[in-house]
Amino acid sequence: MAPYVPSHEPQKYGVYSRSSSSHWHEDELKTYGPLPPNYSVERPSKVGYGGTSARYTELSSASSRASKSHPLSPAGLNSVPNPIVHDEQDLNRPASPFVFDAPIKYKAGTKMRWLHSDTPQAALTMALVSHGFKCKTDRTRPVDEADVRATFDSITPQEAAEPRNSALFYPADRGSIVFPEEPDVAIVARKYGCSLIVICPFMRADKMGYNHFYNIKNRPPMYARWSTGQQAQAMPLVLGCLPMHKFNASSSHEAMWFFIEANSIDPPDWYNGFYTQYVTITI
Repeated sequence: MAPYVPSHEPQKYGVYSRSSSSHWHEDELKTYGPLPPNYSVERPSKVGYGGTSARYTELSSASSRASKSHPLSPAGLNSVPNPIVHDEQDLNRPASPFVFDAPIKYKAGTKMRWLHSDTPQAALTMALVSHGFKCKTDRTRPVDEADVRATFDSITPQEAAEPRNSALFYPADRGSIVFPEEPDVAIVARKYGCSLIVICPFMRADKMGYNHFYNIKNRPPMYARWSTGQQAQAMPLVLGCLPMHKFNASSSHEAMWFFIEANSIDPPDWYNGFYTQYVTITI
C-alpha cells in the first residue's frame, strides 16, 4: 500500500455539536467497527425514523454505487458483489532493534468482531473472561467486572506517576497518541499477568488531526501496537480503541473501547499463533 499522508476531509454534518448524524456515525462504529480504508462515508443531514441516509462508497471500483449499509454490516456483507476490503495504508514506522513490535497486521473484515464496551474496564473484563481468568479475590469464580474495577482501584499513586507506565512500549510508536485511561488499562492487564495490544487508528501524540478519523475518506490507518509500560513478556490481550468525534466547543478527547473477538471458525492469521501455547489461566 502507498504510505499514509494525512489530510482533512471533514464531514459536512454533525461537526459543531453532537447532532443526530454524529451520534449515528459513532453508533455504526460501535456496532460494526471501523470502515475499510477504501470506503468513503458521508454523514446524513439528519437521521430519519427507520434508518439513515448515509452514503458508503467503495472508492477503488469505477462502477461502485453508494450504499446505505456499512460494508461490514449484515446487509453490506450480503450485498452483491461482496464488499471489497483493502489493506491499511503503510505507516512507514521505523524498526526498533532488539524490541518486538506487536505481531498483528490489522485488516478489516469478518475474521474479527469489534464488541463495544461502555468502559475500558468492561472491555478488559471481556478479554480476561475469554481466556478463562479467575477473580483475584476468589479463584473458584471467573473474573468479573467488579474484580477488574477493584484491581483498577488498587493502582498506587507511585504506579500512576511512573513515567514508563505512561509511555508506549515500542519506540517507533511514541509519537502517537495514548488514549484516555489506557495507562491504567495496561497496568491492570499486567496485574493479571498479561501484555496489552491495542488496535487503533494512527494518531499524533499532540492530538493534531484528532477528527481525521471521521474524514469522509483518507482516514488514519488502523494498526496494532503494544500499549504503555512493559509489554511483550506475557500472553497478550487485544482491545480496540477508537476516538469519539471532538467538537469545536469541547476541549476533551474521549475514546470508545472494544473487546476484539476473533472468529472461532475462521480466525485471523495471528490468532492461533498467539494462543495455541496458552491454556486456561488461573492467575
